[in-house]
Amino acid sequence: MARRVLVCPRCPDSVELVDDRHGRAVCPSCGASVAAPADERSEGPPIAEDPARLGRSAATPPGGLDSGGLPDPIVGRFSPTFLAQYEVIKMLGQGGMGTVYLARQVELDRLVAVKVVKGDEMSTDQIHRLVKEAKVLASLNHPNIVAVHGAGYDGTLPYVVCEYVEGASLQDRLHTPPPLSLRQALLVTLRTLSGLRVAHDKGVVHRD
Repeated sequence: MARRVLVCPRCPDSVELVDDRHGRAVCPSCGASVAAPADERSEGPPIAEDPARLGRSAATPPGGLDSGGLPDPIVGRFSPTFLAQYEVIKMLGQGGMGTVYLARQVELDRLVAVKVVKGDEMSTDQIHRLVKEAKVLASLNHPNIVAVHGAGYDGTLPYVVCEYVEGASLQDRLHTPPPLSLRQALLVTLRTLSGLRVAHDKGVVHRD
């Protein structure tokens, strides 16, 4: 295995990916299959595989949820009903609005990203608006927009279920050598704008 930096053909979150022996990888942001150019497939030092990056090989450790070393005040509040639907594997990260988890949607046997919002820090109107926005986003269908599979409440915890995209962010990629080439930067920009155009046509504005 060799770690490569590739540009995903689907999403703007181009990041460092792990190639397989055929020179292909799974995009860590949208799950798309990414092929390394033939002249680049032998480059890069070999590294050990990280199970968390390989999607289906990730598993819940014997001791329980793998939080990746991050504090997690929410995971203990999941109800048995929620856990019967979503088998939480690990915490992917935290932000100002909540926590994102990697989970397996049991019924469909697929990996998803579950964003659990800090409901106790939001008003009822804000929570309802969040779920309403998730429903609007679920209507968007574009290779450069992460799909929204559903939204709801687990007790007092509002959550949104999204397509799982393994990996880091575009910001991380920009701070990881080597720098993007002009062609790569243009591709990322064009794909980002393509997704935004579809969202804007539906009346959706990206607030971040």
